[in-house]
Amino acid sequence: MTRTGESLHSETGLIRGSENLGAFMPVGDPAVLAADVSKALAASQALLLSEDHEFTSRRFILDKFLQFGIPVHPAAIFAPWQDWMNRSGFGSLQFPTEFVDFLRTLIPLDIATGIEVGTYRGGSGYFMCSVLQRANPAFRLEVLDIEDNLIAFEIFSDFLNVEKLITTGSDAVIDRDYDFVFIDGDHSYDGVMADFENVGQRARKAVAFHDIHAHEFDTLNGGTVRAWNEVKSTLRRNYAIYEFAHSAERSLGIGLAVRCA
Repeated sequence: MTRTGESLHSETGLIRGSENLGAFMPVGDPAVLAADVSKALAASQALLLSEDHEFTSRRFILDKFLQFGIPVHPAAIFAPWQDWMNRSGFGSLQFPTEFVDFLRTLIPLDIATGIEVGTYRGGSGYFMCSVLQRANPAFRLEVLDIEDNLIAFEIFSDFLNVEKLITTGSDAVIDRDYDFVFIDGDHSYDGVMADFENVGQRARKAVAFHDIHAHEFDTLNGGTVRAWNEVKSTLRRNYAIYEFAHSAERSLGIGLAVRCA
């Protein structure tokens, strides 16, 4: 049964991570956080329990993403989505339609294993796992970061096949292979390329990069934009290349390379 915000708030210590909320978690009221986590929990469970006709609907998955919520954020790019911002700051910091169309492109690939390099508060990883686990019940996701700032991991891992790895970085999993790799960690050019070389280039089915149009990182030796442009130029002969960029400002963006048979 889906927990309510009230029941979550009443269970002492259940929402772990809330002691280190940071810039994107502006509301310190535990009841607000509990309500937002409960709403996101309901969205994830609705995805897992969805009928085929629902799960194949873009509208359904987008509605579940908006129910899950976006962390409250002042950037103008998110203004069209302000009605779905979580006051607590919990949620998935993704441009909604970009993320949904990206995930729907992954669904037919029958992905069984994945890793998110750079998970921050965990919201995007939880939602991604909900979709890919509905597509393939055997799917397992590892969420990796250098600090444990995940919110409500114990709650979501009760029903999602998700494991957290708090370690030095992608070099710690250099000996592991995954069907799918999502790179959203160090946004410097060197950091992105290290994550790609450590684990992304060996992805059996697909590798993706967040913030492919985020020019605010250009000062970091070219940042994510330079890294994605080089990777797609290298992979395009043997991979199908997709770019999801829905904002008028051409910011954020997700790049996806799917290995061809």
